[in-house]
Order: sequence, then C-alpha cells, then structure tokens
Amino acid sequence: MSSTHHARAGLIALLAGLPAATASQDPAGSEPICRYTVLDNGALDHPLPDFVDKQGLRRIPWWRSAAGADQVEAAEEGFALRTAGEEWASQPIPAYAPLVGGIEVSGRVRGRGRLTLTDGAEREATWELGEGEERWHGFRLGGEEIAARLGGAPQPRLDLRLAAGPGGEPARWTDLEAWIDLPCPSEEALREEILGELRWIFALWIERGLDREGPVHTGFLSHRHDAITGERLSTIRSAFNPFFDSLMDALEAEEVPAWREAFDAFVEGHLRYGLHPDTGFPQLWDPVADRGLGDRHVEISLALGFLIDLSERGSADQRQANLAAARRIGEGILERGCMPDGAVAPRYRPRDAAPDRSASPIRSLDLPAQLARLGAITGEERYLEATPRAFVRLEYTHSWRGSWDFLDPGFDDHFGYFGQRSVRLWELAPDEHPFSDLARTGFDYYLPRWRDAVRLGAFVAADEVRCWEILRDICRLDPELRPRAVPLLIAALRAHVKGEQYAHGVWGDTSHSRFDPMVNVEIGDQHAVPRNLLIGLAVLYDDELGLRRDELRALFTAVMRSTLQVSRRPFGLLGTLDQKPDHNPAGASVRFGTGLVEMLRRL
Repeated sequence: MSSTHHARAGLIALLAGLPAATASQDPAGSEPICRYTVLDNGALDHPLPDFVDKQGLRRIPWWRSAAGADQVEAAEEGFALRTAGEEWASQPIPAYAPLVGGIEVSGRVRGRGRLTLTDGAEREATWELGEGEERWHGFRLGGEEIAARLGGAPQPRLDLRLAAGPGGEPARWTDLEAWIDLPCPSEEALREEILGELRWIFALWIERGLDREGPVHTGFLSHRHDAITGERLSTIRSAFNPFFDSLMDALEAEEVPAWREAFDAFVEGHLRYGLHPDTGFPQLWDPVADRGLGDRHVEISLALGFLIDLSERGSADQRQANLAAARRIGEGILERGCMPDGAVAPRYRPRDAAPDRSASPIRSLDLPAQLARLGAITGEERYLEATPRAFVRLEYTHSWRGSWDFLDPGFDDHFGYFGQRSVRLWELAPDEHPFSDLARTGFDYYLPRWRDAVRLGAFVAADEVRCWEILRDICRLDPELRPRAVPLLIAALRAHVKGEQYAHGVWGDTSHSRFDPMVNVEIGDQHAVPRNLLIGLAVLYDDELGLRRDELRALFTAVMRSTLQVSRRPFGLLGTLDQKPDHNPAGASVRFGTGLVEMLRRL
C-alpha cells in the first residue's frame, strides 16, 4: 500500500462522521456553469527537474509516481508516461460536489493499462484500457459512467491512478485531461451572495460580541460566542481588533446602516479607551472591569496603521482626530523607540511608552513602515528618517533562506512580512532603493524555488497566499516582471486547490505535501475554514494580472459555498473539522468573512 493511500485512509478516519457535500444539481438549473480543467501536465511536456528529492527520485511535475522522471518517454509527437510492472502515477482531482456529475476524464493510451478513480468515500472504479502496442487508443470517461462504476455519484476529492495492465503489461499514456463543472454566477450575482453572507456574519458579532455591559460601552469586540448555541464562551481583553479592518473595507463597498453604526462606535471608543490617556499609546482594555491595562506591553503597528487608515479613509469628522492620535504615537516612537542600531522597537508599555524589543524578528519592519506612511501623509521628514535605517540594518543581518523542498518559513514568513512592508514603502518612495531592493531580491530568490515547490508537490504552507499579494503588487510597480510572476501565481493557485480539498469535498486552510492536505501537522493552520484560499482567489481576480476570469470567480464560489454547506451552524461557522461535544467557538466566521470582504472589494 502506497504512502499516499495511507495518508488518504488517515484523512478518511479523521473526517468520519463529518457531513459530506451532497451531489445534486442546482434545482433552478439556470445558473451558468464553468468547465474547469483540473489535471496538470497531462501531455507530460513540462520541464523535468535536474535534481532528485530525498528519496533519490526526480519527480514528474504535478504527478506522484513510482519511478519519477524515468517513467517519462519521448513519443511520436511529444511525450508519454510509462507504466510497466509495478510502476504507477497518480494525481488528485478536486471537484465541486453539487456539480460532480459533470466530471470527465480523457486521454490516450498505447499498450494495455489500468486507470482507477478513487473518490473521497474510498470507493474505486477501474477501467482496463488500450488495444495493444500497435496504436494509440483514445478514451473518454463521463460522469454517468464513473458514477455507475462507483455505485453512486462520486464524492470529491477524487484520485486518478494510472498503472500497468494485467500481469504488468506496459502502457504509455498521454494527452490526459480531467474536467469538472463549477458554479459561475455573474459578478453582480456573486456580489449579492457575498453581501448576504456578510450581513449574517457581521450581525452575529455585532449582536453577541460588542462590549455593551457595565457603565462604559466601548464598541470593542469583547466577547466570543458558540457557533451552535450562541452562548458566550469567553471575554476578549483587547482594544483594536482586525474585525474592524474588515468592517471598514466592507463599508467602502456597501453602506449598511448597522455596519456603520458599529464601526463608528468602535472608532470613537478606540480613541477614548483604546489609547492610554497619558501617552496616547495603544492599550488593552478589560471590558469587565471597564479599565485600561496600562502595564501590559502591546505590539502597536496594527493599531497605529488603523489610525493612519482612518486619517485617509474615515469620514470627514474622523480624519483629523485619528491623524492627531497617530502623530502623537509617532512622536513617542521617535523619542523612545528608535534604537542606536537602527531598530525600531515594536512593543510599548502604554502608561509610560517604555519600549520593548522582545517581539519576533519578523516584526522588525512593521513600525518603520507605518512611520513612513505617517511621514508621507504629513510631509514631515522626521517620520521618514527612521525607516531607511531600519531597512539598511535588516540588509546587513538578513539573508533569504529556503530550498524548493523546504521553502517555509523563509518564504511565507520572512518574505511574507518583509516583502509586504518593502512593497508598501516602494509605493510611497519609488526612488528609495533600500525599499524596492528588499522586495526585488526576495522575488529573484524565491520565484524559481517556489516554482519547483508547487509543481513538484513539496510542502506548501496555506499562508503562502500572503506572498501572492506581494507578487501582484510588485508586478504593478514593475510591469516587466509580470511575465515571470503570472504563470507561477496560476500554478500556485492550482496547487492549493488540489492540495487543500479534503475527502468530503470542502477546502480548508491546511498546508499540503505531495498535493495532499496535512491535517495532523500542528503549525498554526486553521483547517476548517479556507480564509487564505478565498483571499488568494480574490487577490488574483485582477485586471492588471489578466486574471479577472470566469474560472477564478467560479472557484471562489465553489470554495465559499462548500464551506458554508458543511460548516455553517446557527450562530457562525465551525472552527474545527469535527463538531465538538462541549463548545464550538464561532471565530471562524470572522476569518471566513475576511475572504468574502476581499472579493467584495474586487466586485
């Protein structure tokens, strides 16, 4: 039994009892359908690597196989995949359960081979194909035939496996394709659907999460609730919450009175209670005792960035007050937080603005980037002066790290954080080479390694999606890089769509290896809700990249709907793959909503 089979069996066991997305056609039958090809390198013509993996195998791009590149042979008109004796090759086939009847697999085989489709319920359908070595035999397997062999409609995700024929007879395969149907609403229809889900999500958190107890009503998001019962589970001792970033973005796309009321209440409360009265620095807030926690150190870049955002994007009466609050913090950072070695402390004690440098090194550019934004808005050079020093300091102490088979955390964390800050400042100051150079060197280092990682089935982290946005923005700043970046962004998307779908047909934020989800690896993934994948699809749905296409909108719709179908509960989304017997926090709804807001902004 192959390691892939073991992994699938383990996933089936883990997901036992979880409801599967049912296979049923849209009752109205009127929604447009997008045909989407889900099999890669079916002609075996992708360039083969010139290196081996840790098992001594030269992998075939997009394929899992017994002997790797040794199975790829020249054919009369191109290349073919050989299966002889114990040789085999396989590739996952993601699909959308309600439209799984539209699946179709086709190709050509010479010799006698065996094709097996295994669905998410571990049912197998096998075909003996080919008419001998004399000629190529074309085949096409449609949804009805596949369902008949399986004994029912396939349950996504499927696995396609090619092997030798009876007695190990050799076969050669080429021109392989697999097509699925995806729902493809118009932009207008998808926008309305997203708005409906966001109204539900935001209403739940506004009703159950906001601080409305005691004598002080701050407007902060202060309580967590259960997705099934709606009961309060815990209290959040904080002030700024990224929930309000999403709410601000959503309001720019659609003015909803309930959203505006909650957002304005938070903005007022943030200025009054979220900033320490003596220093103006961000502080945590205890909503039970109704008091600030001025002795607890706080990383302040998000809160400062929110104030700066409001100074640009807030209502007319919000802009001046929030800019003044941001400038007060900026002055405190310049006075206390800029270190002799060029570093800017990321954390501060609110009551006296005492700096603390103990945060993760990947936070080292967070505040310099915000100071540069503040300087660009106010025109004050003092805020800008600290930023190049921080970049030059990083330049002397940092090097990009990672190989094709071990790309992270160098790629998703270091490039994901440093590269993003570099791009933001590149936009602000195109002539400041320390800003653009950091993003460019990361681009040059990681692109070839990332290309091999996604196409050869290396370990790929779910949160690598943050790097998609960086590459998109680099392409805007330097369009000459677009031809290198866009094909890789498409390949990365396809790898995530393959590798992040579970056996019961839904996607999650899970890292993947050999194109299979890795649900048993504890690395901070949020397995139940595909926030990163939804954000990534929205980021790529972009005119300048040439990717504002039906298939990306269709993939977004399929991922969104399948998640809601399986994870939705009365008061939010499940945050785990299996429903817990005691409590089920609804925080996944907020993460899910972030992805919906990102697409709403595109539409």
